[in-house]
Amino acid sequence: MENCSYYKHVLVLICVFQVVGFIHGIAHCSVEDATTDPKQFPKSEALPGMQISNWKNMILTWASTTDCRNGPIARVAGPNSWRISDDWSQTLINFDTFAVRYGSSLNTLDHFLTDPKLWKGSELVGKSGMICSSKGEFSATYDMYDTELLPFQVTTSFFVPVEEQFYLKKITVTNQSPSKLYLKVLSILENGLKGSDFGPLSCPVQARQSNDSTFFHIDMEKCGSFHIGGGEFLESKNFRTSTQVGPATGNKSAFSVFQLYSDGNGVSYITEDVHVQAASVFLLELNANESKSVYSFRAAASDERNLWNVMKKACEKSAQEWIVYTAKSYETWLQSGIRPNICSEPGDGFEKENSCLDSDAEELFTKSLILLKNSQNPTLGLFASSFHTLYGWKAWMRDCSLQAIILGEAGYLEEERKFLEWASFAELRSEWSGGGFHSTYSSWTGDVHDFVEPQYDASALYLLALSHYSFKSNDYSLWYGQNGNSRADMIEQLLLRRDYQRLWAPDFSIWEESSDPVTGEKLPRKYYSFTQSAAFGALMAAAKCRRKQKNFQRAEQLEERARELSESLERIFWQEEEGHYLRSIEDGSRMWLPDPYAADGRIDSSSLGLLLFDVVKNESRRIEHLRNVQSKLSRRKWGIARYDDDHYFYDGIFSPCGCEARNASPPWGVTTMFTAMSEWTHIEQNASFAKNVYGRLQWMVEHSAYGMMPVGEANDGVTGLFVSASTPDLYEYAGMYVWTVLFVQGKAWSMSPLSWDRNE
Repeated sequence: MENCSYYKHVLVLICVFQVVGFIHGIAHCSVEDATTDPKQFPKSEALPGMQISNWKNMILTWASTTDCRNGPIARVAGPNSWRISDDWSQTLINFDTFAVRYGSSLNTLDHFLTDPKLWKGSELVGKSGMICSSKGEFSATYDMYDTELLPFQVTTSFFVPVEEQFYLKKITVTNQSPSKLYLKVLSILENGLKGSDFGPLSCPVQARQSNDSTFFHIDMEKCGSFHIGGGEFLESKNFRTSTQVGPATGNKSAFSVFQLYSDGNGVSYITEDVHVQAASVFLLELNANESKSVYSFRAAASDERNLWNVMKKACEKSAQEWIVYTAKSYETWLQSGIRPNICSEPGDGFEKENSCLDSDAEELFTKSLILLKNSQNPTLGLFASSFHTLYGWKAWMRDCSLQAIILGEAGYLEEERKFLEWASFAELRSEWSGGGFHSTYSSWTGDVHDFVEPQYDASALYLLALSHYSFKSNDYSLWYGQNGNSRADMIEQLLLRRDYQRLWAPDFSIWEESSDPVTGEKLPRKYYSFTQSAAFGALMAAAKCRRKQKNFQRAEQLEERARELSESLERIFWQEEEGHYLRSIEDGSRMWLPDPYAADGRIDSSSLGLLLFDVVKNESRRIEHLRNVQSKLSRRKWGIARYDDDHYFYDGIFSPCGCEARNASPPWGVTTMFTAMSEWTHIEQNASFAKNVYGRLQWMVEHSAYGMMPVGEANDGVTGLFVSASTPDLYEYAGMYVWTVLFVQGKAWSMSPLSWDRNE
């Protein structure tokens, strides 16, 4: 231990009480109501949420202090959840944050910045949002406290060494004033509590440190929980002035001691309470424009002996050595995948209608991959669909299936298989309710999360992902279950069912609208073009795999069902006079209407699934439909909206953070990439589409967040700034950008399994 000294957290709106008042009663949203500042630009903010994994058994999550722009403060700055695989349901910490006292001399540390909920950032630092580097550093920078612009910046960085059960915390302070500054920095952690069906358990938690104040240890074993501990690395030893443990509240808490003592120091050796804190104080003397950093680590284990082993392992290297180790691990993983073509000359790339990536496009590509990787629960295989707190760390089955395919296309088949292994045993909907996968699951535990159901595209896309992995890897082991009743066979049986006019099952996918987004009126299930298209793709993909397995009878059944479905879609959904395909038709349940199977003729970009999965063979219809999407749904030049008159994120009553878009039908990254992929499949027939594709890829680059980070579901159609409520959205923005780049460069398959043979 010679290298260091020890001192040892849909969108379910009913749970989001702090934003209910914020969105309640919004009926008509105008430009003046929007929560985005018209002077802002797409890259003025970094991400409001982050998840970091050790890729083995540990995850750290991080959220901004507010859930919504201009919303109430919800939490302190810094990580607010830390979990290990022994019990994914429990968070080990409430927070890991910091506070500051500063002045012009050691005797005048009279500026107290001791409420960690008030740390903020200007646009110069991405408004204190989170970014990552290609070397595995995840950070946020603060240069404001409440409304005050500070003479220094504080950057908190976190590193999670791959396959190690501890993380590093780095605090860097940079003096931006022309004068010398003296600062005392409090680095503080508070434990979380094990929960029950009736809320957090109230039981004693003990925190203690050694007599020489060189380590801390928080023992939560009496709560049936874990042990956590930590220390500083030698690089920080000379800056530390004191350490302490104490209760989370009262005049003996670390925050209170930091304010009450004239020098900011205080020492406590042992405490027992429901919530406890462990903290260190560092003294930094900074000349003008000088920066200094302090380094700590936090470790966790199921028992005290293992905790000490983890801590001992952490101290076998210096902080810098662990940072280098993490960087090398990330580089190794990135290089193990399929790398895109990089432009040889600066300034080339999408803007010059080249498929190579310039520096910004490459940075977005790399960081998108890093977030995709870190979104996966390393033991279960599920992906968190968004890192935003309001999305509740849910795993949308549709998103997970497509994200698994994307990672497989990028060369990461192990991650794709990990998800499919979980899906092979996931809880399904009961047969009386229609069967198939649930819409959402907990990315922590795999338990079912209540949300809009049914969404049958989830089942179709699972089968597509399974087929994709098997085709890519030539591994068909996941097709065979116990007693011959495999998950694949169950989903195939679901897909072989026939409904009205031989369409497949009606549902609420892809946009999950079980009620009217403006009035709240309950809506019936519909035969949506996207779900029907996904079913066709899954049937054809599974048929290919069954032929590989020499199960020709099943393959022919699947192919015949796919042909029926394609014929029905062409006959029912094509609108000759309008020159496009329907969005959907109703399921017939509203028998009192003149037409219980009423058609929704709005242009919907998700209906491009008919092209992407090669449901439609008629080339002139394909082009005409695509041109309708281009002409009716283009926003901010190259962005594409979901559909005509889309009120989500605008004045819809379910918009999670109120009016984040300044007009209806804002552009979405996923639909922009759907359009680009559709256009690229028609390059031979229409060379002019190439310009569109490059324009849309450049749009994704330009509409990313501060630090070239992938954003969420939509961007404001006026300012271009991302809507915060789902940012980052992993499959929809990060994943589809990666897939489209590789597809355009000829390094990835398309969505359509009909093309897989041609690209083997």
